[in-house]
Amino acid sequence: MHITKGKTLAQSISDRTDYGLNPEKTNNGELTSAYACDPRSFASEVLISKRQYRHFTGKDEKNDVLVYQVRQSFKPGEVSAEEANQIGYELAERLLHGEHAFIVATHTDRKHIHNHIVFCSTALDCSHKFRNVWNSSRLVAEISDELCREHHLSVVQNPQNKTVSYEKWEGDKSKLTSRDSLRITIDAALRMQPDGFDALMQLMEEAGCWIKRGAHVSIKPSGGERYIRLDSLGAEYSEAKLRKVLDGHHIHIPKIPRSEYNYSQVKRLIDVEAKLREGKGKGYMIWAERNNIDAKAQSIIFLKEHNIGFIEELENQIKLCCSDYLP
Repeated sequence: MHITKGKTLAQSISDRTDYGLNPEKTNNGELTSAYACDPRSFASEVLISKRQYRHFTGKDEKNDVLVYQVRQSFKPGEVSAEEANQIGYELAERLLHGEHAFIVATHTDRKHIHNHIVFCSTALDCSHKFRNVWNSSRLVAEISDELCREHHLSVVQNPQNKTVSYEKWEGDKSKLTSRDSLRITIDAALRMQPDGFDALMQLMEEAGCWIKRGAHVSIKPSGGERYIRLDSLGAEYSEAKLRKVLDGHHIHIPKIPRSEYNYSQVKRLIDVEAKLREGKGKGYMIWAERNNIDAKAQSIIFLKEHNIGFIEELENQIKLCCSDYLP
């Protein structure tokens, strides 16, 4: 995917991801999964990766490909939505070898369940890019067919190349508000662990935002029409609170947008045995077990990042996190 004529880089990426993450098509966001990224801030993370790639390699490529998209369809009535999402995740894993961030969104609004897989062209270490060589499409098809056989699903025989313009399948999109978009971009920038408020603002600019400094800091999000004061985004996003976060005196609590997106940054554990009793299939169980492993890993990473080794230290962090909200 290249930059769309008349749009910013962030808008071009969001046009692709917003359709895939449409809650009306993904059971309120439950049928989405991601690797090494937050789906809500994917556009901002891609732009930051692009900037870092240019910094590390010295390459400023014209007609740069920002993200790639893969669509994967299944025979009607043959696969559950959960298993389809698992297969899409495995396809991206085998294609990208863990080197690129990606999103998998499974749609159930048509007779045939299908996946939209979007991945960043820049590698996670920002040292190189994915190259779409002449046989990449064939490789994707071969991996998809291999996975379908492993899951005992149908494989298309003698497939014919058939392309459809993006505008034709784009359809209606559920948009986040400008304030939601700005909060999500700030959340993504904070995860980059900038060493101060100025460094945070620099990351925001790299993500396509415009900064206006004065008595109050205001930011215009990429694609936005007006500047928004930080202190109008809520207590967690005021300049004073962000400075406390960056100084290590406060733990940032992201605000989940009031939209149909129904997933959080922290994965929840799934009761596998209960789901098994409900009659869930093997594909779902494999996905659930992987989800639980990811959730436990996230918890361990959080504890390590905040130097929490004992329950007392965790309780102190909770008190620190909630100190501004308690009497």
